[in-house]
Amino acid sequence: MKHTAEAEPGRIMQGFRRALTGAMRAKWLTIGVTLAALACSIFGLRFVPQQFFPASDRPELLVDLKLSEASSIYATEKVVATFEELLKGDPDIDHWTTYVGQGAVRFYLPLDVQLANNFFAQSVIVTKSLEARERLRSRIEPVLIEKFPGVVSRLSALELGPPVGWPLQYRVSGPEPARVREIAYKLSDIIANDPRTEKISFDWIEPQRTLRVRVDQDQARLLGVSSQVLAQSLSAVVSGINVTKLRDGIYLIDVVARADEQERISPDALRTLQIPIPNGGTVPLLQLATVEYSQDWPLIWRRDRDPTLTVQSDLIAGVLPATLVDSLHTKVAALNAELPVGYGIVPGGSVEEGAKSTSSVAAVVPAAFSSC
Repeated sequence: MKHTAEAEPGRIMQGFRRALTGAMRAKWLTIGVTLAALACSIFGLRFVPQQFFPASDRPELLVDLKLSEASSIYATEKVVATFEELLKGDPDIDHWTTYVGQGAVRFYLPLDVQLANNFFAQSVIVTKSLEARERLRSRIEPVLIEKFPGVVSRLSALELGPPVGWPLQYRVSGPEPARVREIAYKLSDIIANDPRTEKISFDWIEPQRTLRVRVDQDQARLLGVSSQVLAQSLSAVVSGINVTKLRDGIYLIDVVARADEQERISPDALRTLQIPIPNGGTVPLLQLATVEYSQDWPLIWRRDRDPTLTVQSDLIAGVLPATLVDSLHTKVAALNAELPVGYGIVPGGSVEEGAKSTSSVAAVVPAAFSSC
């Protein structure tokens, strides 16, 4: 047995020596075969699926809940309370933490930290195992769609590498928010027609109804009503005024008096609001202003100072973002060609981050070849 064990490495070394000697004697053939193998590898790389970074194998499951952008934090709290009732007693959950009005704190370096917004909440659910995480995801996802139809929900595992959030993203930019919104809807139709996508959403797109008061400054001056007096009168009804304070331990709590909800949001009630004038009398608001509903944007994201709306989507299992972007390239390029000057569509998300990483590696490849 000792003689066989010593002879085995000898035969391996002899074979390696013969192969190395033959390669050195036929050096041009060896170089040619090596270059051919390199060319075949580069050519075959286009057929290899590309993925920026896989999901983490940690047991945490992130649940994002996004309400309408005009929603208050109290509406978000109600949704969160209902959602947490679904989690109680689940055998796959160890514990969870929910952040209302903001995303989770950075407990994990590549975490995609969300900005604070009243309409947003995020739960970090720690499951008992990786298998429990996937079971919980499959149970919760259809329940969220059924019980919270007005909420954009997303379940995701923690990411590895730079955080990107939604795997498929396209950014639509241009000078006019309304036009950007129209283009985003057209783009979303292209994405939705592909069966490999699901849960299409936008980082902002919904205008909110606002109550606008247009003051006739000439009439206001005739009545002796200044803009300050008018603003104070409207603020007392709509926002309220502090009438006193109550002490709760070491804290002072403001007591605010304001009109009831119907009077605050009703144009008819505001039109009859009595505005004080210098002679001691009052006049209704309709004598010096018009009250009407209009629409405004509660949130607009900008990139290079232009309104930029991101169309984003999840993908079905087994589909990579780079593969889908390549498939949609022709349709998206056709839409991009139809856009007016100043408007454009570019891919983002993991495809963009992967391109950045690839370019940084490619930048040092010539230096690597020169050192050989």
